[in-house]
Parts: sequence; structure tokens; C-alpha cells
Amino acid sequence: MKIIKFVCAVALSSVLFLTSAYAATYYVDAVNGSDVTGTGSQAAPWRTLTNAVASTVAGDTVNVLPGTYNVALGETFPIVIAGKFFVATTTYLATIEESGASTRAVALVGNASLEGFKVKGDGNDTAVTVGMIDAASNVTVKNNIIDGSNFTYGIQCIQINDTVRITSNTIYSSTRGIFVNTSLTSGSVTKNTIRDCTNYGIYVNQSNLTIDRNTIVRSGVGVYADTGGGAGKNVNAKNNIIYNAGVRTSGISQAGAVGTLTSTYNCVFGNATVYDGTVADKTGDITVDPTFIDTTGNNFNLMPASPCIDTGDPVTVLDPDGSRADMGAYPYDHRPTVQIVRPNGGETLTGEVSYNITWTATQAGGVDHLQLYYSTDGGTTYPNTITTSAPSTGSYGWSVPAINTTTARARLIAVAINGYTATSESAANFSIAFASPTITVPTPTTTTTAPSKISVVGGEKAAQTFAAGAAVNITINGGENQTLNMEVYDKDWNPVTTISNSGTNTFSWNTDKNIAGGLYHYIIKGKDTHLSGVIFISK
Repeated sequence: MKIIKFVCAVALSSVLFLTSAYAATYYVDAVNGSDVTGTGSQAAPWRTLTNAVASTVAGDTVNVLPGTYNVALGETFPIVIAGKFFVATTTYLATIEESGASTRAVALVGNASLEGFKVKGDGNDTAVTVGMIDAASNVTVKNNIIDGSNFTYGIQCIQINDTVRITSNTIYSSTRGIFVNTSLTSGSVTKNTIRDCTNYGIYVNQSNLTIDRNTIVRSGVGVYADTGGGAGKNVNAKNNIIYNAGVRTSGISQAGAVGTLTSTYNCVFGNATVYDGTVADKTGDITVDPTFIDTTGNNFNLMPASPCIDTGDPVTVLDPDGSRADMGAYPYDHRPTVQIVRPNGGETLTGEVSYNITWTATQAGGVDHLQLYYSTDGGTTYPNTITTSAPSTGSYGWSVPAINTTTARARLIAVAINGYTATSESAANFSIAFASPTITVPTPTTTTTAPSKISVVGGEKAAQTFAAGAAVNITINGGENQTLNMEVYDKDWNPVTTISNSGTNTFSWNTDKNIAGGLYHYIIKGKDTHLSGVIFISK
């Protein structure tokens, strides 16, 4: 007997090793694939899910391209996925459309997943079954849209031993949204949207289950749990929104003499009764309108003033924006959004010329201001500040620096009124071009009279210093009875003023007290004279 057990154990280990060691990825394409010539590769995909199921082994992943997978294509229902992972390459664009004699569209069995599909049909029973055909464990149903118009169950779980994850699905118009009818030892139903299901949103029968952050609208009893059976089962409902607008029955209902249904941090509003049966705890539960953006239009995102924001269980994992968990399947994002419009790559800006940086920025509570920076190393660093207080008007006039670079980028940080921030950067490099101004130095005029006849007192090349706002007097020898002009330039040879001596031996320049300090050039010109020198204005 021991030998037989040993052999069985070795055989099972070998199978598991082969499954994990040789797991592969395949492709299915309803539009361009072929079950005849296709190999399941990305270049030569199969045509149908039915063929992919038959041609793969446990542990394989099947990527399914957009298209409608139905009887007309060659599908046989139900699609039984056992030990394999079927993933739509583009969310909701791969549609499984059941029809014919089958009562189910998809059945998942042990170590399997269905992710990103739209499922519909006329099967009358179940859109997606977990178990039923065979016992199952470790099954994931994630991010699917399930049109339950012609089904009793959107998702039905039967004969599951352990670990089922039903998360981020949208289920509508079935009689029962999610139906867990099994002796499940552990499982979770999280972040699903369930609406317009006639009898129940989520129905749990004799299973241990966590029901967390779901939004259930117009769906009979929101959460129903029969916790009886054996030693009893425990169901934990938390962070859910159950909104029925007064047209259905109870929000949270418990049945069974043993076991526990615990309710914490749920919003239960608009039901005929809030609780039915023995519902434990109720810590953090509220019974006020969650204020969806558009209930009639099935937009169940929360308005900025919703009482469900930041009021979920404080020990639940934080929302994506880092804030306390919200109630429901749609966490409110406190962060603003910002997108730079220009410069976004490819532009050429001119140094010392104003350029309008433009963007879009939104936040339900309002964007207070923006911080703007620029990089000259292709976005590796942003050490250069443009402004830290740009108003949220969508544009800002930037005085472009006098530099030359081909690897400039801009970064915008939007700061919301609530203090949260968001960042956007140029998608690619832009250029800044700056041409230094050409300075033309006047060419001295050839003199016909020896310049020694006129000279600057104190020396032509000696720098004379004057205070800003004072009179600058340049005295010459031998300038009497001659009309001479003194041209004054700044340090870069930009003209400042021209002064005449009026037949005297002195040039007098009355400077303004606000004049820039520093070095100035002067040139004294006359018919037979050309002298030059420098002046220093002190501040």
C-alpha cells in the first residue's frame, strides 16, 4: 500500500512539474485565425475558443483577440476551461455569445481564469459557471461584463472546494447576479458592479466568503447569506454600497440558525428594510444616499460630497490615491488630472522670447495652482523653475531662457485644493535656440590732424569712476572753440546717449540715479578728432 502511494505521489509530482515547466502562451483570433492552418502562435492564431481548449494543456495561457465567438464561428458551448487562463487582449472587445442547446456559456474548473471578456447568450441558466461540471478550486473571474438578460445566474459557483475570486466584474439583468451555492472554505467577491438583477445581487449559501467593495443597485435583496449547514459558515460583508431606490426588499439579509453574517462599513440606502434576519456588528454602516454621478445612466462613480468617500473600513487596503478606502466598487480619486498640451515635443522655442505653455487640468474639487519646471537633459532632471504659482487658467507665459539646447522638456505639477497633486511632462524633447546679438563696434575715423592736440584730462584709457545720479564730467585739453560730440555706450556697446561740448573743454552727462551700474564706453568725435575711453558708474 505504501509503495502504491509513493508511486502515485511521484506520478502527480511529475505531472505538476511538466505542467509548470512547459506552460505556454497561445493566441485566438476570430477575425484572422484558423483552426485548420493555425498553430496558436501570435503569427498564426487559432480561430475558436473551442479549439484552443482542446489544443492546450493545464497551466497554459490563451490570449483572445477582439471578435465575437459564437456558434456561427464554430464554437461549441459551454466553453469548458480547466486548469487554463483565458485572457482578452483588449478588455470587453472579445465577446463570448452562447446560443443553441447549451444552458451555459462558460464553465471554469480548477486553477482556471476568465479575464476581460463580454459574455452573453440565450442559455437561460448561467453565463459563467464555476464548478458544476467538476469540483474546482483556485478559480478567478475578473474584469468581465456579463449581460444576464437571458440567464438566471450571472456567475454561479457550485462544487468549489477552496479559493474563488470574483472581482471587478459588471453583471446586469440576470435573476441572480452572483450565486455562491457550495461548501466553500474561503473566497472573495470584490469590486463588482451588480445592477438590475431581479431577485438577488449576491446570494451566498453555506460558504465562507468575504464580500468587499461591491456596488449593488436595483437588485432585489442586495446581499443574502444562508450561513447554516454543519458547524455554520461565516460571511463578512464590508465596504459595499447597496442602493435600491425604494423598489426592492432588504439591503442585507441573513438566514440560518448557525454561522454569522457580519456587516461593517456598508452604505445601505433606499431599501424596504435595511437588515433582515440576524446581521452582526454593523460598525460603520450608514443609511444615507451615496450620491452617484448618474444612477439612471448607470454611472456609479461617487460625487465629491458623497458620504461613502473615505468612510470604508480603516484597515482595508488604501485606495489608489493613497486615501482611506471608500465604500463601493468605484473609489473616488482625490488626485487632479493634468496633461501638458505644449511644448510636448518637436517644437523650437526662441530664447528671450515669451512662449505660452498650455495644459488641461481638472479635479472635481478644483485645481488651486500649478508648478512649472523645465529640463535640459531630456527629462532626467528638472532643476530649473519656471514658476511655482501659475494660476489654473490653462496657459502660462514663459520667458524662455537665453540658452541653446535640443533636449528640453517641461514638467507641470497640478496642486488641487485638497492638496493632492498630479504631474505631466513633455512626451518628447523640444529645442530652445538663442542667437547672441551682434555687437558692432564703431570704426575709428582716420584723423588728418594729430590727435595730440586734444587729450582727455587724466588719461584717455584711465577708467574714471562716478556715482549713479551724479554728473559725469569728462574734461579735455585743447577742445575749446571746437564743436565735439561724446557718444556713450554700455558695456555691450549698446548706445546710451550723445553729448556735445558746445565749444567748451568739458562734456557733462547728468546720469539718472536708477542707471545700471558698471562699465560704460565713450567716444569723442570731431572733424579731426577721435578719442575713446571708459567710465565706471558705481551704485
